[in-house]
Amino acid sequence: MHCHNCCELGIVIKGNGLFTVENKVYSVGVDDIIFIPNGTKHYSKSLDPDNKARCRFIYFDAERLLDVIGISDKDKITELLSKLKSAQPILNFHDVRYGALRRFVDEVLDNSGGDLSLCGVYFYEYLLKLKNDEPTKTNTTHDSAMENVVRYMTLHYGEDITTEQLAGLCFLSKSQLNRRFTAAYGISPIQWLNRFRVYSAKELLKNTDYPITEISVKSGFKNTSDLYRHFKSRFGVSPKQYRSSNEVK
Repeated sequence: MHCHNCCELGIVIKGNGLFTVENKVYSVGVDDIIFIPNGTKHYSKSLDPDNKARCRFIYFDAERLLDVIGISDKDKITELLSKLKSAQPILNFHDVRYGALRRFVDEVLDNSGGDLSLCGVYFYEYLLKLKNDEPTKTNTTHDSAMENVVRYMTLHYGEDITTEQLAGLCFLSKSQLNRRFTAAYGISPIQWLNRFRVYSAKELLKNTDYPITEISVKSGFKNTSDLYRHFKSRFGVSPKQYRSSNEVK
């Protein structure tokens, strides 16, 4: 466990793993955003040694960033930053706060450090959402049993996983599992699993030369048709079109 004297903001760009923040364990996957306030103890671990998770991180002084956009009143800054310690540290695209931090990350990583004022605006947007206590669509209920289900799925997503099997892991009926998982994550466990699989397929399409049929298997889909259907629904293009658009010219 370690901590920093500045804020840490990152994005998972490859693989999947576990991220421990102040003794709470979270699963992370591709495109998840990680936000660690200064002084917060944390560490990370890849789930698959053959496909190690890779993250890109930004380190910044929160007060300095707010000062750049003209917020210098100490009381206001204290109020804005007061909820950082209790905020959800791992955000995925279902979370209403995800967009602000994703724009922050993209601005820095895509533009050689980015425009400091723009970064300040995006960070301020995130803080306002915290201040206004906007509800998130995921992880609104802490449920350790459901976290274990998520960990299992991230470890075994390439295998044939059924709702019955997941329910058996936590000694619940299928209906109990679906109800509790949806309360914690906003979607059913199978929906979560297929979303995780399609992001795994996306990374394989972008970073490997595996045939699409093989990627279907590696990502846990029963056949190529399932991959195409879920991929097109999530990203608006077919796997083949996505791969073509990301080829090095």
